[in-house]
Amino acid sequence: MSKISGIRKKAFIGFVVFLGLMWICTFISKSVYAYRLPIVSCVVPESKSLEHSVKADGVVVEGGSRAVTSLDGMRVETIFVNVGDVVSSGDVLFTIDLSDIEKNIKEQENEAEKLRVRIDTLAKNQEIRNQRKLLEQARAMEDYESARWKEEQGNRRAQARYNSAGSALKSYKDDTPASAMNGSQKASLESSVQSAEFDREEAAKTGEENVRAAARSVQDSLLPEEVDSTLDVYRLELREIQERIRVYHGIQDSGGVVMAEADGMITDIFITVGARVPDTAVMLMTDEGKSCRFKAVIEKDQIRYFRIGGAVSLDLSGIGKVDAVIESLMESKVQPGMYEVILSLPESAGMPGMTGTLTCTQSGERERCCIPIEALYEENGRYYIYVMEEREGIMGQEYFVRRVNVGLRDKNEKWAALEEGAVSADQMIITSATREFRQGDTVRYVKAL
Repeated sequence: MSKISGIRKKAFIGFVVFLGLMWICTFISKSVYAYRLPIVSCVVPESKSLEHSVKADGVVVEGGSRAVTSLDGMRVETIFVNVGDVVSSGDVLFTIDLSDIEKNIKEQENEAEKLRVRIDTLAKNQEIRNQRKLLEQARAMEDYESARWKEEQGNRRAQARYNSAGSALKSYKDDTPASAMNGSQKASLESSVQSAEFDREEAAKTGEENVRAAARSVQDSLLPEEVDSTLDVYRLELREIQERIRVYHGIQDSGGVVMAEADGMITDIFITVGARVPDTAVMLMTDEGKSCRFKAVIEKDQIRYFRIGGAVSLDLSGIGKVDAVIESLMESKVQPGMYEVILSLPESAGMPGMTGTLTCTQSGERERCCIPIEALYEENGRYYIYVMEEREGIMGQEYFVRRVNVGLRDKNEKWAALEEGAVSADQMIITSATREFRQGDTVRYVKAL
């Protein structure tokens, strides 16, 4: 019996050792299996407002420009300023060759004298035409009155002949018995009446036509002559030349010096020494009466974060933080597809040429399903995420990966807002992993302490 008990005891011990070895092997297998699985980090969706921050580098530009002009055609002798120079009212900008001014004055005076001769000739010819016009009108009125008088006289004489012929025919019929009437004499009297009636009608017609023709001549004489602006043009040209001569004398009296009329900074120069002054601006300078502006360029899809009148933060080199306001947004002519942002700067803030960086921050509506941006993937224009779920595996309960297609409402550098319904509020969304994984892969999840 003791021998059998010893065998049973050994068998029991062996069985326990076997179970221990099996447990150790299982533990080692699970450890090896788990070691090879990707370790993932997960989050659940959050509710928050996404903040968008856009930064863009730019440069300070003048708030307004003032054109410096001078009488064209004069030769530049010396230029005393360069682009970027700050000048005050009364500072010398450039000088004009005095000998060239004297030559121009003589040329302009000769042109003025020629114009005076032309103006005098045209004025005299105009007076002659006016007198001739008055004479034509007077003669036309005389012809009209004469035509009317002739019409009246002709009608009166024709009527008298008609009345006389009619009276003769009537007297013959009244005084001569029917049996004693001479047929040929009666026919002659009747013919005289008809002839007188025809003459009366013809006289009325002729007189009316003559009066109508005379009336039309009067109307023609009263019509205004064709407009000729030559005299007015010459007078205008003379005034312009006289003004040029006055300016020439003014420059000559100042020694050929052209000075700044206001404070500002020279931004452009369009003249060179020895060249002639153009008929456009010779220089451009800033208008100190207007504050400077800041100009930067942004991408088209960033426009939605900017609004005219909105406040932005501006960091200017050499000055620091400055509060500015968006003045305008417009498509860039230099960089198609990009947009220029113009900021209004506070008075005396910045100088043209300064560089800086603007920062525009906007908060959107509160979103109910937000995830870290690193959890969002894109493929062929479609967005998706990976979620972690549980299932029964060969080693018991395990976690696995499932791909979920989602709709994107908004995103920034850190967060993405998803359309509601794709995931639940307690869905575990994978944000990172120690190894690559695919749809359906088993993963290991370690909760953060």
